[in-house]
Amino acid sequence: MARWSPLDRREPFERDPVPRSRRRRASPGAPCRREPQPDAACVRGRLGFRDQLAFQYRVGALGRLRSPMSNEIPIGAILCGGEAKRLGGIDKAAIEIDGATLASRAVDLLRPHCEELIALTGRRESFPVDGVPVVRDRFPGRGPLSGLDAAFRSRPGRTIFLLAVDLCAVPVSVASRLIDALRERPDAPAILPRTQALVQPVFALYRPGLADEVESRIEAGRPLSMRELAELGHAVDVPYQPGVFAGVNLPEDLARLSHRGK
Repeated sequence: MARWSPLDRREPFERDPVPRSRRRRASPGAPCRREPQPDAACVRGRLGFRDQLAFQYRVGALGRLRSPMSNEIPIGAILCGGEAKRLGGIDKAAIEIDGATLASRAVDLLRPHCEELIALTGRRESFPVDGVPVVRDRFPGRGPLSGLDAAFRSRPGRTIFLLAVDLCAVPVSVASRLIDALRERPDAPAILPRTQALVQPVFALYRPGLADEVESRIEAGRPLSMRELAELGHAVDVPYQPGVFAGVNLPEDLARLSHRGK
């Protein structure tokens, strides 16, 4: 006698649309037939830029949590700045405050958290700190975005810890919080600090999924500011401290930093 099943309460066509006698049994070595599924490239092609990033990172998030990428160590990239016309055209990286150059301060801030350091510049051939190679911008005059592109291309597939050389007053604890968030948020294209509802895009972590979009927009001449990239990332709230994220653009800024160090 056949065993009773709750499905027996349904109509015959609902319970067993194909009689067992007509069902084909696959031979032991036959491949399993499945409905064709759209590949990742097809899916991404139907999405906008922001949705593409969400798709790319969310689909791969579980795999990254189970892989060494969950402990990824970034490449530290120091933005050396442009011509600094308001400072008389001097090299920001070589500016000394209390006996230490801005370059050495930036190195001290990034080195504990990074596997390697590079200096991003559009005009210089050297860096004031020994052992830090210089990477030239491929698109000079495009600002920090061009520097980020150069970092991605010089170190393919690596997460970039971007730091403007004149942000030397940022506490080490803020850098540590960003690194912690990098491990906790494997789906985030970028990790940025936020204070008083403002984010700082030139002291932030950028994952390599942004590399192609940054390059294509620069080449096409389309506007893509660092602020726009910041909107795609995960913001980490940090305590507000006056002047911490203020750069060095005027002689008054130099005086402020000198006074802060005393």
